[in-house]
Amino acid sequence: MDTPIILWDHDGTITSSKNPNDKTSSRTILPGVKKTMDKAAFNFIISGFRSP
Repeated sequence: MDTPIILWDHDGTITSSKNPNDKTSSRTILPGVKKTMDKAAFNFIISGFRSP
């Protein structure tokens, strides 16, 4: 398959924060993410939650 398909993890490969456990801190997009998204034909963002 020649069509680029990218799977992103919302809290792992797209954004970061100074303290990942602090949900109030502002998150910033990681370097290179936007450029890679623009090149790919399809982008899928996966988001979930951790249960105790």
